[in-house]
Amino acid sequence: MNMIYTHTSGWTRRPEIAVILQRGVERFMTIYPWSTPRPGFDPAHDLRMVMLTAAEVLALQPHIPASMHPEEGHNDGPSWEECVVFATACPDMLFAGFLMPPARADEGIDLDAVYVPQPDPDNTLRTRAITRSDGSVHGPDEDGVDEINGRMYRRLWWD
Repeated sequence: MNMIYTHTSGWTRRPEIAVILQRGVERFMTIYPWSTPRPGFDPAHDLRMVMLTAAEVLALQPHIPASMHPEEGHNDGPSWEECVVFATACPDMLFAGFLMPPARADEGIDLDAVYVPQPDPDNTLRTRAITRSDGSVHGPDEDGVDEINGRMYRRLWWD
């Protein structure tokens, strides 16, 4: 069923969603060990870092609440819809951001980063990632190169 939920309360606990999000949290911690929760971490209220594959973004899309469909992305980054377009166009892309748990009023996912597989001839994907649908350009706050599982990615992160 291709349904967009209009409320956010508890949606990240739905089994088909929770499995994907947990994989994304574990992936982020594996790639960036500094993100492992420290003593005092409260999983019911504290943010977690998450990294999603393009396939996971597409799998989450039918379940994303309407409140997570703003016209602009978090911190001037790509919107959820733009990330879906990237995920469809480039199945090797990765996406990272923050997972807000169900106890928070802002429960959901904020995607703050796009990882463009390299090489990216003529910076085609990078240019698409920083250009919004209205043609305005919103460059990332961080622009670097990371190796993830033996592959190079250009990391574009909007803070």
